[in-house]
Amino acid sequence: MEIEVLCSKIEKAKDIVDLAAALLLFCRQHEMDYRGAANQESNREAEAFLSQAAHEWFEKRSEELDPDNRDRVLKTLREDSEVPWVIRARAIAVGLDRALGRRFYGRFREPEVQRLKPDSPVLVTRPPLKEILGSLNAPPERLDPRADRLPNLRLAPSDLHHFEIDLDFRLQDRLGPILDKENQVFVTCHPNDSLKELFARNDDTPADSFFWFQPKDAERQDRIVRALLERAVAAGASVVLFPELCLESGAARRWLEELQSPPPPIRLLVAGSHHEEVNGRRRNQALALLRGRKEPLRHWKSFRYVDKELGREDIHEDAPGFTVYFSGGWSLAILICKDFLVERVRQMLEAMAVNLVLVPSMTGSATPFEGFVPMLAQTHQAFVIMANSPAEESGVHAVFSYPAKGTVSSKVPARGFGAPGLCVHRPGHGWSWVDLSEIFD
Repeated sequence: MEIEVLCSKIEKAKDIVDLAAALLLFCRQHEMDYRGAANQESNREAEAFLSQAAHEWFEKRSEELDPDNRDRVLKTLREDSEVPWVIRARAIAVGLDRALGRRFYGRFREPEVQRLKPDSPVLVTRPPLKEILGSLNAPPERLDPRADRLPNLRLAPSDLHHFEIDLDFRLQDRLGPILDKENQVFVTCHPNDSLKELFARNDDTPADSFFWFQPKDAERQDRIVRALLERAVAAGASVVLFPELCLESGAARRWLEELQSPPPPIRLLVAGSHHEEVNGRRRNQALALLRGRKEPLRHWKSFRYVDKELGREDIHEDAPGFTVYFSGGWSLAILICKDFLVERVRQMLEAMAVNLVLVPSMTGSATPFEGFVPMLAQTHQAFVIMANSPAEESGVHAVFSYPAKGTVSSKVPARGFGAPGLCVHRPGHGWSWVDLSEIFD
């Protein structure tokens, strides 16, 4: 009997996270049964009563699982009742989350980095969005009231489709002050105006490859990047995002060595991406610096891009994936261009309720981003930013979106705003362009 399988898992649970995960998995497996039962008023009343009872059981308890509470849960699930098991399981999970949800974080402190497994529990971070933005759109649980999700905890997808997703809890609280009431400034920096300023080095690669893409004039590019960073600091930027392939690998390493940590007030600096060859394998790497942390955050582009004119970008991963960084009430993911356009990737971001998604890009068609960026931001209360370069074909420098009511998405057009330059975006106040093109003509 399925309820006995659930009870067996609860008997083996080590802590409240194990208990909540077992209940949520049962609800996931009986989602349609739950939706049908929840339509009956008597079941809704029973669910509310049991949820309040469970809240009282677990209130003022620790993240350890009290034996008396375990017995209460088992007794409630096993007793004869007209209330369906899935209603009871959901009610207990909700009460547990209300009482102890904020303490779930303790379970994830060790190991510091863990590979996500199917149906494994995932922490939902809750940044103070109302304090930052004021009025928000509807919370995700109202838009999609799934039986297997709680405000503070949810489960990884049952089928990860061969994705390798790592959860990194080593940032401590360094992401905590990334945005606050006084400091809400995102900046995208755009060093290049056209593809004529960049080139693919084909001296040692096949003619149809799209590899070793880099600036033609490295010295000029270095001066531009420095000027853009200086202006970003002057604007009070807390998050700075450069586009894809705006640096070559040697320049990226030099910038990392020089900066070590982003200059005040910048908390997080994503240095675009660059091509690397690792053990004979071509890869596209995005690096980011976070204040207070010497080791850069890193993302390897996972999905191959095909361009009819320039040929094939010979970059791929056997097992595509990404890392979600957790810190101080925030979760962060960095993706590169095509990665974000893969539907399954966006589904993963949604499933894990990632709060901040940064996407360095180089695309001739920004139309998909114009749709997908605000969609993810609105339905799942995330900040999502795409920085594009060069913008001559797409006509778009950047797309910003965040989960507030009213106008929540901004497209920064390239027409009339030539690069090099930077876009300064303040949520709730719109964006402004700082033009540096005349300086570097």
